[in-house]
Amino acid sequence: QDVLLIWGDHDQIFPLDKAFAVKRCLGENVRLEIFKETGHVPQMEDPDRFNEVVLDFLLASQKSPNQHDQ
Repeated sequence: QDVLLIWGDHDQIFPLDKAFAVKRCLGENVRLEIFKETGHVPQMEDPDRFNEVVLDFLLASQKSPNQHDQ
């Protein structure tokens, strides 16, 4: 299953090194998006970018190699 991690590079609760540790633990289907100059709540600090990244991830996840465009 595909996983999206969104992390602020200025997160003081869970520092950036934790993002890489979580990514390693979850495996190869992880997409890590690091938001520059963002803290612990990227969805509030940069909502436009957050929504763009999530939407892109969800749309990409809907497509599978077995689906054909109709």
